[in-house]
Amino acid sequence: MVSSRLMTALRDWRFHRNFWVLILTWILFKFERDISFTFLPDYIVALGGSEAAIGLASMIGQLFFIPVGIMGGYIGDYYGRRDIVVKMTWAIAFSTLLYVIAPTWWFIPVALSIESLSRVYIPALHAIFADSMKPEVRAKGFMMSHILPDVLALPAPALGGFIIEYLGYGKPFSYRVVYIIAFSMSLIAALIRHLMLVETLSGYRRAPLLKVLIESLRLGVKDFIKTIPLAPKAAIAISLLNSIFYMLPLGMVLPYMIRYAGLNGIDSGTWGTIISITIGVSVIVGIVMLRILDLIDRRVLLILSILGFSLGLYMFSRGDFNSILFGTIMYYGVFSRIYD
Repeated sequence: MVSSRLMTALRDWRFHRNFWVLILTWILFKFERDISFTFLPDYIVALGGSEAAIGLASMIGQLFFIPVGIMGGYIGDYYGRRDIVVKMTWAIAFSTLLYVIAPTWWFIPVALSIESLSRVYIPALHAIFADSMKPEVRAKGFMMSHILPDVLALPAPALGGFIIEYLGYGKPFSYRVVYIIAFSMSLIAALIRHLMLVETLSGYRRAPLLKVLIESLRLGVKDFIKTIPLAPKAAIAISLLNSIFYMLPLGMVLPYMIRYAGLNGIDSGTWGTIISITIGVSVIVGIVMLRILDLIDRRVLLILSILGFSLGLYMFSRGDFNSILFGTIMYYGVFSRIYD
């Protein structure tokens, strides 16, 4: 009986090679991002940037992501999924090199803009991932893709923080070391995808990449304009509320959380540990929410999330260690996960 159940479980978890390639590279990218980008605002200041420069870099990174969202899934259909994923993964990897060699803070928004534009491969990546699983195990597969990278990269923020503290807080060299680690891991991820990822789309007509990008942007803008009048008013209202009460505060607060924590005596090592704890809580909340999500009214979850954001921000603003710890957990680890 036990052996029969074990064999059934093993058959259920047998995925295409692409699945394991993407899971492995997501783990590497999650680790490299958490060990380095957690401390990006402090790095900008160490390179001579001001607090305004932190906001500008964040804004530019988001701004260049807009056309990527508009292009949607057109690119994979015209160019092929595997090739766009591999090429843009290399672009992201080498954008990380700019953080390593940055002589001044304005290298950072340049790197962020390149990275944002390179993420045009995301729809193709998700399509490959879905194609790599049988329909009956896709729910398990997507759950693994969220949980495994978070769990295995859990020590990354704390490790990055302790490296920076050991080598000297505020010294550009300290941050360059963690970005060297990040660059190395992103190179490994790009190499793995280059060598091991296989195409899952057949019958597409290959076109030059530049032509594909221009055509995808044109079609994306056209479809976006056509969709707006057809969208339900409730959906438009929810999108506006989401922008005002979630995205706007998130964009204003996240780049400066580490700066505020530092003003209140929390060093990089401690901040990294707080983020690691927060990610751990987020994983647990995500697993719990998967089980009870359909049992709770969505409007109740939305209201609870907004109230939770507010309470988390209030606690964080108090400035003492316990308030910053629990405020970060509530804002970034619990209610953002429920909201998503």
